[in-house]
Amino acid sequence: MLINLLAGPPFGPRLYDGVCQRLEQCGLNSCTIDPFSECDNTDEMIRWMEQRIKPGDALVAHGTAVPLAVAVTQNKQIETLFLSNGPIKKPDPILNLYGKTPVSLRKALLNPFCSIPALKSSAGLRRLVVNPYVMDRDTIVRVCEPLIKSKNHRRRYAEYIGKIDRMTPLAQPGANKICLIWGDSDLLYPTHHASSVLSGWKNTIAVEIEGAKHLHPIESPWAMADIIKSQIVHP
Repeated sequence: MLINLLAGPPFGPRLYDGVCQRLEQCGLNSCTIDPFSECDNTDEMIRWMEQRIKPGDALVAHGTAVPLAVAVTQNKQIETLFLSNGPIKKPDPILNLYGKTPVSLRKALLNPFCSIPALKSSAGLRRLVVNPYVMDRDTIVRVCEPLIKSKNHRRRYAEYIGKIDRMTPLAQPGANKICLIWGDSDLLYPTHHASSVLSGWKNTIAVEIEGAKHLHPIESPWAMADIIKSQIVHP
């Protein structure tokens, strides 16, 4: 089994650096995937991931990547799907407002000269972790690397975000096992976003990370990795 980790805007694959390191220490095979670097639109991204991910694999998605991961499973059954602190019923108010702005404005706001100072501010990513000092400049630059370095990523991020509202509420994923890994102190997606689907989705469990906020893959990567391991190695 290969564990595929998918990040969504504004984050790139390095969102999962700590998670991948821990999975490797546990003897599990993992890799990050970045369809935003390969495909021009959401439909192409879905097809690209359908071809890349094998039926026996696991897929992990956090934040804005959650709807994209679930869309992949609508036509392809996979073994295990891990969804973490993202839009299941609807986008959070900030994402919803941003997604409804004209795409030209969304692209402009993703320009690093605008986005990075905003993400570094006290009202930005520091509100999405328990310890605000975790989100120092170097960390923000690392986890948002495609946003800073790639014009194509910024364009594709802007177009994808505008579609999230139409992709939610999410339909039953096509996975033999679904695990919702949820930071229980998230300001954007509180735990009721996860619990709301437990009675409707088959083969689904929820595991909370106590005290964790939205960006727990950065702040508490071992907690996320150990939950993934527990569901794969000792279901």
